[in-house]
Amino acid sequence: MDTLKWLSELFWDERWWLPNGVKWADVTNGPDKTVLHPDITDFYYVIPLAIGLLVLRYILNIYCFIPLGLALGIPNKKKRNLRHIPALESAYRKNALIKDTTALAKQLDMSERQVERWWRLRRNQDKTSSLTKFCEHAWKTFYLLFSTPTVYYIVWDKDWFWDLDKCYTNFGKHELTMDIYWFYLVTMAYMISLTITYFYDVKRKDFWGMFAHHIVTILLLCISWIINAFRIGIVVIVLLDLTEIWLEFVKAIRRAYFEKLATSLFIGFVPVWFYTRMYLFPLYLYSTAIRSMVFWGHIAALYVVNAMLFVLFFLCVYWSVLIVKVVFNTFSSGVPRDVRSSSSEVTEAEEVDKLLLSNSR
Repeated sequence: MDTLKWLSELFWDERWWLPNGVKWADVTNGPDKTVLHPDITDFYYVIPLAIGLLVLRYILNIYCFIPLGLALGIPNKKKRNLRHIPALESAYRKNALIKDTTALAKQLDMSERQVERWWRLRRNQDKTSSLTKFCEHAWKTFYLLFSTPTVYYIVWDKDWFWDLDKCYTNFGKHELTMDIYWFYLVTMAYMISLTITYFYDVKRKDFWGMFAHHIVTILLLCISWIINAFRIGIVVIVLLDLTEIWLEFVKAIRRAYFEKLATSLFIGFVPVWFYTRMYLFPLYLYSTAIRSMVFWGHIAALYVVNAMLFVLFFLCVYWSVLIVKVVFNTFSSGVPRDVRSSSSEVTEAEEVDKLLLSNSR
């Protein structure tokens, strides 16, 4: 017990978390305090909020998004039952693109045509229906449709939003208003809900990159809350959410076959993305990496926050490269296509199937 107590005291040592001269008592709520501070016990509300968002998503899927998608003509292809053949399943898991049908056919005493057909049906099982993809994008659009205007309304008249140095001055005396309080907790809950469903949602080529984004964002929100740096977290949300709602809406309407509208909105989305993610975000990184230390000094928690912000920035750079590829695809085909789509969705895979079938005749 003494060891655990020592480790706990070491972990929560003020020198890791707070600027010089600031004590935990200075940023802890109490009857003698006139300013509300973030408290680690506030995290108790996050999990129930996340569960509530998951329930809301399920209800909206059943009663709103699925009926809307079907009304818009989005197909909901049901997966066909497929006989389980262990040898083929093992070969498929090693490489989803079929290579040597002859060897597999001889090994299993099947015709090459039967192997090819099983392989095609097996890969179709891994595909996600267009309706499922539409529902995912519709849910994210629905949430962001409320959260994005809300956060802009909250920060628009705040002087620290326009002058980032004021995010760092008077540490421990930043008033936590109830609108920021609940917005912060709901944002944490939303990110946790996305992480919970992540392994069941549509899988794309940047699967682990997006998963890292979710984890880093949650940690960033939690640490900034603990060290009373919620202003930093709010500004990050403002910078990044503006393009998120735009992107999710474009994806949703493209699934609904409004391709001309999707293309037009995507063309407008691209400059906003690069302005916020590749111009404003680096300026903000300079503020948190350099200016914050002028006011707060060199505290360990701030290094962690900055490291996570740089991870988010490098992910933005990676996605910017993908967006450039989408732009080239759009100008060549006229339709914006998500280059992050899973390999099971790529047209080349379908062409391989057709080639195999034609060779088997």
